[in-house]
Formats: sequence, C-alpha cells, structure tokens
Amino acid sequence: PAHSIHQARVATRRLRSDLKTVGSVLDPVWLDHTRGELEWLGGVLGSVRDADVLAGHVGDDGEGVPSDAGGRAELLARLDDQRRRAIADLGEALTGDRYLDLLDRLHAGASAPSLAAAVTGDRRADQRAQGVLAELVGRQWGVLRRRESKAGRHPSDRELHRIRIGAKQLRYAAEMAAPVMGKKARRTAKAAEALQTVLGEHHDAVAAEQWLSAIAPTTTPAASYVAGRLAAEQHERQRRLRRQWRSVWDDLDTKNVRRWLH
Repeated sequence: PAHSIHQARVATRRLRSDLKTVGSVLDPVWLDHTRGELEWLGGVLGSVRDADVLAGHVGDDGEGVPSDAGGRAELLARLDDQRRRAIADLGEALTGDRYLDLLDRLHAGASAPSLAAAVTGDRRADQRAQGVLAELVGRQWGVLRRRESKAGRHPSDRELHRIRIGAKQLRYAAEMAAPVMGKKARRTAKAAEALQTVLGEHHDAVAAEQWLSAIAPTTTPAASYVAGRLAAEQHERQRRLRRQWRSVWDDLDTKNVRRWLH
C-alpha cells in the first residue's frame, strides 16, 4: 500500500539522518557504508512514492472540467505504468542480497555499535547528556543556518530543496534529543517540521511541473492540454509557497532555536 511505502521511506531517511547526527562517535567506515546503503534503499522506495505524489496532483481535484477527463486518464495511465516499474524494482531490491546485507549490518550495529576509535576510551563519559545532545543538534542547526544564509533573498529551487533537507535533519535531531532536553527540543522539532512541510510542498510542486512539462509533448492533444494547465497550476503553487516559507523560517530562527542552541 502507498501509506506503507511512504512510512518505510520516512523511516529509512530518519535513520540515515540520525546516523549523521551522531556520526562523530561512530566508526567512519561503517557509517559511510551504512548511510550509503540507506540512501540507495530510500531512492528505490522514493521512486514509488514519487509516482503516488504525482498521481495525487494529476487526479481530479473537483475543479477540473468534464472535458479534462480523457486527458487526465491518459496521464494517470502513464503514472500507473511508471509506478508498476518502480514497484518491480522495489520487489527485486527487497528480495536481493544487498537489502539483506543492510539488515544484517543494522542489526549488528544496534547490538554492538561500531564506535570511532576516539571514543572507545570513554572520551565523553564525563560529559552530561544535555551538553552532548545540545552540541549534536547545534551542528544540524549550523548547517541549516548556513544554507539559508548562502541562499540569500531569492533562493533557487535547488537551494530551497537543500534548506528543506536541513530542516528535516534538524527536526529529527531535535526529536532524538527531546526525551532528555524536554520542551525546548520539542518546540524546535515542531518549528523545523513546519519549515520542512512548506518546503516539501514546494519541492513536490517543482517536481510535478517538471514531469508534466516533460510528458506533455509525448501525449495526445487532450492529455497535453491538461498537462500544460496542471503545470501552470503547480508553478503558481510554487510562487505561493515561496511567499510563505520565509515567515516559517523566522519562527524557527527567532523563537525556537536561539534560546538554547546559540
């Protein structure tokens, strides 16, 4: 089911992000290989999820006109073919040795973590958990803040995508720290999630416009017309989200992070 694939993708990306957050205490060889394999798995799951998201944009939203029905049906059929191919690739991946090796690696890592040589001598044993967690979350905040600063007043789609990824990593790091850090970490996670959501919708709109623009010349006139109209709607959606994201960023920056990470 689509929801299960989405949850599996989220879990894969969350684990990859958490490993990055605590990466300074893990063996770098184990860390790089494991995160690389999680990226591969997330990509396979993502191909299915991308088709599902696009189908949601193409499907009749109640505002289309009756004459659009044939064009929409053709576009949805293209997406169904795309999803079937992605499902086949996913099935092959989940029954292959590469996936089983990843599961073995994760199980071994959970049972006996592969620590970096610098921490095997209890380098941080005398530090309080709150201080260590604040440092780890602070690193993710620093990455996100630098990306936002570098992007300037008129960030490109690619820069907004990178800011979204940074917001997601900050959210996951703050959620990981919340059992120890309490309300301030939960507040940061919630604000980061809001930024991630707005920019995630923007990224979806960019991807939808690109797919619709690329598919239009290869379809019938009816489907091409619908694709063009939907692409224009997705472009306007991007403009609307671009006007929103800065205020969400300000809420994260001024109200939720400076109090404990600066």
